[in-house]
Amino acid sequence: MTGRRFLLVLVVGSLCVVGSAQEAVKGNVWANLDVQLYGYIKADASYDDSRTTPGNYVKWVESENGMPTSSSGANKNDNEFNMTANETRFGFKIKAPQTGKYVVSGQAEWDLYGQNSVSNENKAELMTRHAFITVQDIDTGWSLLAGQTWDVVAPLNPRTLSYTVLWWAGNYGYRRPQIRVEKSYDMGNGQALSVAAAVARTIGSTGLANDDSGADKGYPMLQGRVAWTFPFINGFGSTVGVSGHFGEEEYDPNTAPFQAETVSTWSTCLDVTMPVCKTVSFKGELYRGSNLSQMLGGIGLGVDSATKVTGPEEVHNYGGWVAAAFDPADPWSYNGGYGFSRNADADLSALNRQRNSCLFANAIYDFNKHASAGVEVSRWLTEYKNSADGQAWRAQLSLILRN
Repeated sequence: MTGRRFLLVLVVGSLCVVGSAQEAVKGNVWANLDVQLYGYIKADASYDDSRTTPGNYVKWVESENGMPTSSSGANKNDNEFNMTANETRFGFKIKAPQTGKYVVSGQAEWDLYGQNSVSNENKAELMTRHAFITVQDIDTGWSLLAGQTWDVVAPLNPRTLSYTVLWWAGNYGYRRPQIRVEKSYDMGNGQALSVAAAVARTIGSTGLANDDSGADKGYPMLQGRVAWTFPFINGFGSTVGVSGHFGEEEYDPNTAPFQAETVSTWSTCLDVTMPVCKTVSFKGELYRGSNLSQMLGGIGLGVDSATKVTGPEEVHNYGGWVAAAFDPADPWSYNGGYGFSRNADADLSALNRQRNSCLFANAIYDFNKHASAGVEVSRWLTEYKNSADGQAWRAQLSLILRN
């Protein structure tokens, strides 16, 4: 063997030995964690017979006042067709080995609605949905959650093919960073009482001066819920919950006398889940509050600066929704419901959204446990103060592949 070949063999052999040693030391970063990947791919195609906002899904119907070049109107029956895969989502559920009396887990989840604009329709961006850690004490039953997840208030959602699950049309409550404690008490005879409380970030902005009026106030939002589960019809467990929240935002005006003004955000909510039999169930929520735009209530209106000379005025809002689910047998399932949201007239300036409602029905067919297709038809009506209403029929087709 020549000297050059011998040197080459020696170098390669040394690299293999070093690589094997490093691999043995490095190990697998997930070796001590139970990690589950989950998610689905969802393709949606929809037709609206009038202009909706934003289009891929519906918040409300634009006023059909014949002013399509303005920010508050559209031509009558200005139809549209949309197609997107942005509701596709994926995530990880992580569970750490149990140490002593504590169970530690976490979850992180994203979808593709990080940027919703025409220029991004074929190059979607990630949006964080959930990112939290939970610690449960198995001796006492108390659990602590820290991170971003659903609000404690208004915890229910109807089963819709639409991405918005009646947000802005009777369903409120979103996701936000929070620190939450909760516990469930077994009361016997099929009854249970659960309590939850959280301090959460007030994600608010009046849009008039400071960029984040919620953080500017200097303390967090408070949320809480109490729920009672009990056997009702045919012995199935029904649940009635009462929840609410309170927070404040600080508005710093940029004109004299430059005195900060506080606006509040609050709500109370009643939620009901009622299975009737193995194939039929009902659920719904009823609420009232003010300055709910950060929680996807108020038809997107939290404050209105034009109705009060000294600064922003909270928009008071009430609404609710009810939905039924019918699962007769595989492979079909059916869902339908109605939701509405109403803003107080006195809190609104002209041309603002006054009332929003949606009536929907869908049918979903499961090809197998991983793939399904669905069709949904909905009727939307948005009423405006001193402007023409917006009305739209929407038909949506969805194909879903899940793990």
